[in-house]
Amino acid sequence: MADDSIPLTVVISTTDDVDHIAANLGNLMAQVEAVGGELMVATGGNASSDNVPAGVWVHHIPGGSVFDCRAQGLSLASGEIVAFTEDHCVQSDGWCERILRDFRERPDLVLLGGAVGNGSTRRIEDRMNFWMTFATFSPGQVTAMHPCIAQFIVRASAIARPLKPGELESSVILTFEMVPGAVFVDPELVVWHHQSHGFWNAFAAHFHNGRATGGLSPRRTGGRGLGVRDALRWTWRDAAAHVLRSREAFAAGTTSPLVRAGRLLLIRPLIVAHGVGAFIGYRHGPGTSAKQLA
Repeated sequence: MADDSIPLTVVISTTDDVDHIAANLGNLMAQVEAVGGELMVATGGNASSDNVPAGVWVHHIPGGSVFDCRAQGLSLASGEIVAFTEDHCVQSDGWCERILRDFRERPDLVLLGGAVGNGSTRRIEDRMNFWMTFATFSPGQVTAMHPCIAQFIVRASAIARPLKPGELESSVILTFEMVPGAVFVDPELVVWHHQSHGFWNAFAAHFHNGRATGGLSPRRTGGRGLGVRDALRWTWRDAAAHVLRSREAFAAGTTSPLVRAGRLLLIRPLIVAHGVGAFIGYRHGPGTSAKQLA
């Protein structure tokens, strides 16, 4: 239940051990404290630690996936505004203040997102991973129509709780994207995404992402698997839509046609990996893929 005295709850969803992320909470902690908010780490990893800073609330979901962590985090959060982010994201200065300002200025706003910058640029697979996931959120070419999990911010009172794992990232978006004024992606609200899977693990991550997305999709009515034809149809539509969105985002930027073509070429192998996972997810459910995502 929302507490009027707590304007903002920030939830970091992770499968990592709290010890691994506690040392990187300084800037975010200071921002949360400055607006009178609360900071929660919802983790499926090891929650016991002597290094958790005072003022950080740790909620342990033994063996839970990031989908479990976000669903439970929303149920437990006290703030009227709940901002989900990830342990490998770094928030820009003034991030919390801008979130609250966006909601003050937009009384009908329910879902808020923003831009995502690439903090991992040394390896080609890291650039592949970034452009595959965040082409439509990249600073200078933000064309996304709804938020992504790097920063997914909600007006808690507008969303029925509790949610099932995966509903926040799927059916909640589908519900509000048709409501005028309910969804906004602020290109000046920025987080930096720092993640390096390694070459083969990048393909594995997108396969698991695809399977989790397909397996948890509301298209699987009642959790029932789709037939081969329907699974193929939705997999193809998802992949084609992803390519189209990425192309439009690259075109909205200032890079040359050659660079844009190169980026599209980079993401296509990962689109295939994601599509294979999505097809299996639509047919047979998420399996253990949701737990493979960090």
